[in-house]
Amino acid sequence: MFEHVLYAVPDGYKKNFFDNVAAFKKAWLKEMEIRNSIRRGKINLTTVIEKIEGQDGLQTATRESVLDIYRESHVPIGIKSEKRFRMSLNRNDTILITLRVKEEDGGASGEIVGYVKGGPLENYQLRHGTHDKNLGKKNTAYMEWISIRPGFWGETGGHVLRIEFLKEAKHRGYSYITSYVHRNVVMQRINKGENIEIVQKYDPDKLDYYRVNVSTMISSITESADRSQTVKSIDMANMEMDKTYPIID
Repeated sequence: MFEHVLYAVPDGYKKNFFDNVAAFKKAWLKEMEIRNSIRRGKINLTTVIEKIEGQDGLQTATRESVLDIYRESHVPIGIKSEKRFRMSLNRNDTILITLRVKEEDGGASGEIVGYVKGGPLENYQLRHGTHDKNLGKKNTAYMEWISIRPGFWGETGGHVLRIEFLKEAKHRGYSYITSYVHRNVVMQRINKGENIEIVQKYDPDKLDYYRVNVSTMISSITESADRSQTVKSIDMANMEMDKTYPIID
């Protein structure tokens, strides 16, 4: 059947089809190469809390790397405007943590392969139906989503970025972190002992709004992502891609 269909397809479309197949295969092999290198310890990952200060905000190289990953990421509903996203990178109240390839000399300024970003809840417009009692109290930080380049997915980078975000938000004086994530992921975290409350449930998509109380965050969670440690080996189940609804102002 496949051969019969291809026989009727113009040569130009056939070429596009086979070129796409070859490109997907090449990309998949590259992803597997990266994952194997991480698991064998040839590639080590680390996190960096980025400083956003002054009129220029982020360093140009950091900003462009984050924007490249933003453009590659597919988020069904979120900050669709690149202009708004770029502007948020210049706000000194933005929390931005990058995931980087650790350099051979131990430096943490290597290639950026992922990030997590957020800021004060008051900067965001939540999904219809979400009512947060803390809105206006300036005690809550919203975590947008975790974005990681293909090939680095599933190697615990997402888990470490999330924990680092919780730690940094607590360090900045926030008592709570909120975000949207799928219900089964929230339940897994609750079952592991995290102090999480589901504020608003959504059906049928089960993309719920939740709140984490970081003021009582236990040491066993914070210690699990010491930013001085290298991120190695890890289970696909730890990679959590948080999808978001809010739009930053």
